[in-house]
Amino acid sequence: MITYIEADLALKKLNQEEFFNSKFMSVAVVNNKETCEIVVYLHKKINTSNLPREYEGLRVSYQLI
Repeated sequence: MITYIEADLALKKLNQEEFFNSKFMSVAVVNNKETCEIVVYLHKKINTSNLPREYEGLRVSYQLI
């Protein structure tokens, strides 16, 4: 099981990845009942099929806001 601290470190690494664009993406860690998950909030409709669904052992989901 990944702790919140480990998830937060993974989040910071994700911000540095080549595909991450801070102009239309923001990211957060969501602590569910049993696991942590990274949620990428999209400020613009983009194709996410080529973006990772898992990162550093954490599930990644994308939400358009």
